[in-house]
Amino acid sequence: MKEHLIVKHIAPPAWYKRSKWELMEDLHISGFVVPKGFITDGATVPVIVSLVFSPTGKYMRDAVLHDYLLDMLSPTDSRSVEDGIFYRSMKLHNVPLWRRTIMYASVRTYGVIKVTLARLWR
Repeated sequence: MKEHLIVKHIAPPAWYKRSKWELMEDLHISGFVVPKGFITDGATVPVIVSLVFSPTGKYMRDAVLHDYLLDMLSPTDSRSVEDGIFYRSMKLHNVPLWRRTIMYASVRTYGVIKVTLARLWR
């Protein structure tokens, strides 16, 4: 099955909010199926970083998969497996090494901080 991405843009409710995208058909990617109707923000990057890493770059399919996999976790679950799938999927889709390394390090760092805080506050 071809790994293509057809999305509908959802405008943010305010200028400081992120855009979102809705899948218009199932996304078959890296052995997973992300269902039609799934809502994503693409690659979650700070606004200033989006000048270099657009939320909708070549790696958007991989970011959608990552978002989908994370949606199935509880806030206190480790994200390491899902982050690894994200990295391997970017590699499979020929995202340059320097870009996938930075993106992987970013999601790992964010994940560790988020899970640690969630565990402290439960």
